[in-house]
Amino acid sequence: MGGAMVRRNLILISFDTLRFDALSAAPDRRLLGEDASLAQTPTLDRIAGEGTFFARAVTTAPYTSTSHASIFTGTYWPKHGVMDLFDCPMRAEAEPLAAALRERRYRTAQNAGRGRSRGDMFELDRVGLNRGYESHAFGGWLKRRTLRWLRDAIGSGPWYLFFHTMAVHRPYGRSHRKFRALVRRDIAEGKPFERVRRLYLRNVSDVDRRFGHLWERLREAGALDETLVVILSDHGEGLSVHGSVHCNPGGWQEGICRVPMIFWCPGLVKAGQVIEEPISTVDVAPTIAQLLDMGWGPSLGFDGVSAARVVTGEEPASALRGRECFFFATMGRGGTQPPIMQGLVKGATKYVSFAHVQEEQWQRLRGKWLDASRSRKKQSRCYNMEQLLKRHERGELELLLDVVTDPGEMRNLAQERPALLDELRSAMERWLRENRAEAAAVLPPPGEAVGKDTLRRLKQLGYLD
Repeated sequence: MGGAMVRRNLILISFDTLRFDALSAAPDRRLLGEDASLAQTPTLDRIAGEGTFFARAVTTAPYTSTSHASIFTGTYWPKHGVMDLFDCPMRAEAEPLAAALRERRYRTAQNAGRGRSRGDMFELDRVGLNRGYESHAFGGWLKRRTLRWLRDAIGSGPWYLFFHTMAVHRPYGRSHRKFRALVRRDIAEGKPFERVRRLYLRNVSDVDRRFGHLWERLREAGALDETLVVILSDHGEGLSVHGSVHCNPGGWQEGICRVPMIFWCPGLVKAGQVIEEPISTVDVAPTIAQLLDMGWGPSLGFDGVSAARVVTGEEPASALRGRECFFFATMGRGGTQPPIMQGLVKGATKYVSFAHVQEEQWQRLRGKWLDASRSRKKQSRCYNMEQLLKRHERGELELLLDVVTDPGEMRNLAQERPALLDELRSAMERWLRENRAEAAAVLPPPGEAVGKDTLRRLKQLGYLD
């Protein structure tokens, strides 16, 4: 790897709930239509232009904890074990990036979570995302404690900072009450999530402006010198006819499962690259490991592959061609169930399956839908579940989608292209066979109760009423 003699620092930045096309530098913004102009992101655009921008990155799950566990460990949920926001902890054998770097004498810190000093899933030992950090600060933007740590760390050897913000996350700078009112109004007028989408995009512009100030503070502090910066999102946001927010069984749609991903490091990362081959967030950890010459091979192994030679320009983007990017979603929040949706992206094609779902799970989903339909506060969730139940009633349990020619995912090609359907179904079944033993060890006994603390935290995040 170029510049291997330099022990570079690392900053990993996660914008929770940032859609791939919310960046004005995104090469494909067709899903947003005329609303695309509402999101202007000059700061992120400039960083993307100075580095390598992966325009078709795919998350592993539409949930913060599960997705970040894959980013940190380079593994899918059967290996890292995190199947839920709070109630399914990272396996003891899993080795996150922070722990691996700390073993290699990096100083490590995280600044993560929501505002008002709440770290949510990032601070809880029972989740495990906090492993390996010597310093912790929780809140929406960089805290004074983190800045003090950074000033002390700069010049004292290599260091790693994980910064996560939920500033993009719903209710998009408004109160939850006003957010829900907008959802109800849009659905009542037959324009699902139209006003909500516009609010989201305007909020992204504001977050980019605030991030620009933070980036300059990092530059002035010398934190960007000899530093690899990786910027991404854990998942996007739906805001379409298929459903609204990310945490629902419809997490297969492009606006949710596709995320932005940027690698930036002058002298190491090739500038001006826009890569349109699919890559998974599970590839982030092995790519960082190779770029930093860590010599890191976790005991459980990586599920992801390194894209380091593409990032540096030593290999063309075509080296990633044929990559299979898997993803899944469970039915609810709080408590752990088997996935109700699973799928993969390969090239221009996306395969999504509900065929494995047991009738008991459909009955539970129908009960949740009936409960949500009686509440004015749950209209967004009600709409999402209703769309999935309609698919079940039609017997449309497998989707084959060409996301390049049909970004709105309105045309199911399962009947028209049976050979391709069989190929991707076989790939999904192979992945399930290879991970069956580890998956069985992760899933809890049926009917396990959700704890009171978990319910409280889900309500604070706005996921429950």
